[in-house]
Amino acid sequence: MKYIRQHIWKILLTVVLIAGIALVFREFIQDNTLRIARQNEEYLDELTVQRAVSVNSLIAENLTFIRSTAFLYGESLTSPSADIDEIRAFEENTAFDMLRFVDKNGDNHTSSGVKANLSDRPYFIAGMQGESGVTCVLQSRVTGQTQIGFYAPVRYEGEIIGVMVGFYGEAYITRLLDYELFGYEGRGWLITEDGTVLGSTSDRDADNFYDYLLSADRRHDPLPGSLLRSTLKRDGKAAFFYEDGDRLATGYAVRLEGCDWILIRTFPPSASAMILRSANEEGERMILWLVALFLLYALFMAADIIMAENRMREENKNANDVSAGVSSLFNVFITLNLPEGNYAHVKGAPLLPDIPRTGKWEELMERILTAIPEDEHREEVEKTIAPRSLRKILRTAERTSLRVHAPVNDVEWFTFNFVSLERDEEGDPVRIMLICQDVSELRRREADAQRKLEEALSAAEEASRAKTEFLFNMSHDLRTPMNAIVGYTELAGREGVPTEDMREFIRKIDSSSRHLLDLINDILEMSRIESGKIVLEEVPTDLAALIRETGELFAAQMNGKGIDFKAASDGLADPWVMCDGRRLDRILLNLVSNACKFTPAGGKVSLSLAETEGPGEDGLAAYEIRVKDTGIGMSPAFLGKVFMPFERERTSTVSGIQGTGLGLSITKKLTDLMGGKIAVNSRQGEGTEFILTLTLPVTEPLRQADDADGIPGEQGKVDFTGRRLLLAEDNEINREIAVMILTDAGFEMETAENGQQAVNMVRCREAGYYDAVLMDIQMPVMDGYTAAGAIRALEDRKKAAVPIVTMTANAFRVDVEAALAAGMNGHIAKPLEVASMMNTLREVLKNPPAAPKN
Repeated sequence: MKYIRQHIWKILLTVVLIAGIALVFREFIQDNTLRIARQNEEYLDELTVQRAVSVNSLIAENLTFIRSTAFLYGESLTSPSADIDEIRAFEENTAFDMLRFVDKNGDNHTSSGVKANLSDRPYFIAGMQGESGVTCVLQSRVTGQTQIGFYAPVRYEGEIIGVMVGFYGEAYITRLLDYELFGYEGRGWLITEDGTVLGSTSDRDADNFYDYLLSADRRHDPLPGSLLRSTLKRDGKAAFFYEDGDRLATGYAVRLEGCDWILIRTFPPSASAMILRSANEEGERMILWLVALFLLYALFMAADIIMAENRMREENKNANDVSAGVSSLFNVFITLNLPEGNYAHVKGAPLLPDIPRTGKWEELMERILTAIPEDEHREEVEKTIAPRSLRKILRTAERTSLRVHAPVNDVEWFTFNFVSLERDEEGDPVRIMLICQDVSELRRREADAQRKLEEALSAAEEASRAKTEFLFNMSHDLRTPMNAIVGYTELAGREGVPTEDMREFIRKIDSSSRHLLDLINDILEMSRIESGKIVLEEVPTDLAALIRETGELFAAQMNGKGIDFKAASDGLADPWVMCDGRRLDRILLNLVSNACKFTPAGGKVSLSLAETEGPGEDGLAAYEIRVKDTGIGMSPAFLGKVFMPFERERTSTVSGIQGTGLGLSITKKLTDLMGGKIAVNSRQGEGTEFILTLTLPVTEPLRQADDADGIPGEQGKVDFTGRRLLLAEDNEINREIAVMILTDAGFEMETAENGQQAVNMVRCREAGYYDAVLMDIQMPVMDGYTAAGAIRALEDRKKAAVPIVTMTANAFRVDVEAALAAGMNGHIAKPLEVASMMNTLREVLKNPPAAPKN
């Protein structure tokens, strides 16, 4: 105790000194700690900012690359559908780990065939609105990993058809964040603005970085998460401190450009501890150590930069290859700054000779317009390439194209492609790229192809006209000898013949001649349909009567072949309609005739008509006609061409059946003209069914006129005794046949060999001498139309009013209408059908002729 009392002051002094030393050492340590922390902050500031610049550059390059990829992919498509082969080809030439095309329905398309619907992804929604950018997927539906993606809209023919997305996987994110400092592994994070961790170098971090900071010990006054966020928002970067276990850690955060991501790096706690330990042990050598460490840091930084550049060079190699490929397709790349009105050549030779690589857009416009020939589309080009027009067009579109004829530098035709590169906050284009492509050779090929098409079309039209003219001209030449065959057969049948064989010969001649006439009529009818000269004549028609008459017409023929035939239209509520009854009758005749031809004995044929839908407010009713048989049927291959002209199925079963192969083709075309549809069901060996559907206006029944023409022979043989006819016919045989038939009917006959003789004979006779004039059309000296006109022009108006009936081989409705328009009173077709001719003469002669027009 004494010793203690004696040296108490030393003890106290020692304690004080120790305490002082401790306090000084503590302050020294604290100063070192804070100094090192601040120093670490400075290191991290430079390190992180430089890394952020590299990442920003990488993001910008990847955005440019994905836009180019989306543009080129859209240009490569031939339809708006996804093309997996093209996606695979682009993916093989890209730095991205995976390339996806998400179509407008949100369906994901990849080269590996993995499927997923991504319609709820924000980047898909933004891309479909024409935006491009960068995104991060925390848990991909395709890979299950976190991915960084770059997206841009894909356009096809100006319309957005989907979004192209290039993804980097977790390994790529790790490469962005990995770094070492002083031999220690540094920690890095990539987070969103709200702190969500997109990636980090450690797998033990929280999902939210700010939550991670709050969970750390804040004895060293770390920057709270809210303050860190506000500082980042204001300054774009911020330093902070936090406890990593029992060590003080320094962190630095930098906001990245072009996205809402934040890059964070922390000084390795082990490195900080080592520095602090060295500083405490050898304060004097601290500066040297720091210098050495700084040099080491510089070396590491240089190595990191070199490695980053190597990685970026490797990553962009494929992008450069694609760029080179694009450059080979396009000649000139020019950027345009719309607000400033300036242009600059980016790549390629100047568009025009002696033009600077930079300058005012208006001056370049003038040079372009000067190169365009005055008589061409200069005004259109001027309107399109004006800055105001480009701003308006590209406000709602990413690109627009224009083909320009401007002969310069051995180039005749260009395609100008204007692509929006940058927009302002309101979405208006600010920077535009003009991409020029030489399309002179393409234009020459197009012009050559167009010329060949026009020549082919002209040749086809000329051939069609020649064919039509030939068929029409052939009508008279074919019908004239047919008139002789039919006429003489008719006369021979009236005379007594010695044997039954002769009667059979006459019957066969008559049958063959009428069949030949049917063939001629089919060919001529088809020709008229193809030339578009058929006009439907819609008249009140009784559909039920049409079915009944068709059934009666074929009843004997069917019975003779041993075919069970039925024709029915039972329960028809609205039988009277407006339609071309004559051509509908032709359709029925073709269908029933075919059924009869191709159905063997013992088979069945049915013709039925049903009203499937009654008339609505528009007065239209729907009808269905079915012709069904149990005949030989048709093969599946032939069903596809059953309605084509001249087609007949080549089988031994039908080899002996006559026909042109035009019947069904005419039926189909007439059905189309009537606005109807025709379908066919058939099986070989089982039969065929044709189904005809028509929609027709319902009308009132037509009242039948009473018979009171005053000419005897209405119910029996026609007797025109006391009537005199003048026949103008240049063909001697036709003249002889007509005279014999008409004389047999009681007429007194006089003849003329041409139209001029007929006119003279009418002029020389007293009025009323001739009851009518039968006038052929094609005659020498004066044709029938001219002769009829001359008669109608006679001064004696009674003579001029004599009934004139054309009797000609031109037998179609247009010929009938032409005859009536020429002032004739009726039309008789050749070859002569006696019953039809007598009916026409009865109608013409029953009423007094109308006075001719002056």
